Amino acid sequence: MTTAADYFDGQSSKKHPVLMSVHPGMIELTGDSIGQQQFKVEDIEVAPRIGKYTKRILQLPGGAVVELDDDPTVELILAQKPRKLSFHALAYQLETKWRWALSALVVTVVFSVLFMFYGIPFLAKTAANALPVEVDRSLGQGALTGLDKIMFSPSALSNATQKRIRTQFDKMTAAVPGNFQFKLEFRTGGKIGPNAFALPSGIIVITDEMIALAKNDREITAVLAHEIGHVVHRHILRATLQDSAIGILLAVVLGDASALSTLAAALPTVMLHSKFSRQFEEEADDFSLKYLQGKGLSPAAFADIMERLAKKMGEDTDQKDFLSSHPATSKRIKKFREAAKKE
Repeated sequence: MTTAADYFDGQSSKKHPVLMSVHPGMIELTGDSIGQQQFKVEDIEVAPRIGKYTKRILQLPGGAVVELDDDPTVELILAQKPRKLSFHALAYQLETKWRWALSALVVTVVFSVLFMFYGIPFLAKTAANALPVEVDRSLGQGALTGLDKIMFSPSALSNATQKRIRTQFDKMTAAVPGNFQFKLEFRTGGKIGPNAFALPSGIIVITDEMIALAKNDREITAVLAHEIGHVVHRHILRATLQDSAIGILLAVVLGDASALSTLAAALPTVMLHSKFSRQFEEEADDFSLKYLQGKGLSPAAFADIMERLAKKMGEDTDQKDFLSSHPATSKRIKKFREAAKKE
């Protein structure tokens, strides 16, 4: 059998049109620029198929190459070579069958989603626990200074009030294991209103508005215990590691995409951030609950201030929480109420 092909001598990119004939145990190439050449079939390597309509490539001794359409001539050559188990051949057979191709796509998508939601958090937590606490402090350096410039103003609480709460805070953190350097800061919240949050350096900020919202020091203690939980569980570092891993994974999967791909990448990132944040809030809630119970304080203190906070902020405590940055407030309140009833 004879077919048209292109010959490359391996020394330049110049293409030489030839006719290729297949004979038992050998092939013969004939062309104006190369004359007549013969090669043993056993010395020829047939490159794996790539797709359905791409050229087939025959690698000849000495580095020369023959390119030709995917026609029966190639199969004649392969029929004279010993059969070998080839990953590329198997991949081609699978990708040419829609059932297997779709199955592979589904498996890839499911694996990627599971890895992002469960694998990445586990790896980030493992990595964070293996790093020294000094890494957290380096992340938090200068953070409060920057926030003071754009968000907060100095606290208007009296020195006596600040001293009373800070003394309680120091007692709370004195028993926390680890090389954490805790510090309590008071600020006027302004637009963010009643709030409290932790910085990775161990600084915990509570606003005057949150202090005013609390009816007693037990409620303030419950809130501070929650924020201490964020520091102890190293949530900022874990979130940073997770963000980096998600970005790398999405870049690998989506590549250098257009605006549509950028939009597609943004949605799962928002969803993942929400889920990770919920996980962190639940861990911090557990820390607060355990602290309150260990000190003989009723968990109802946290539930009370959460209900008051939700009402003041106009939050629907029964909101659907899949895309929420926190667990539904009703679930958090219920958890602490049920714990209080068991006491």
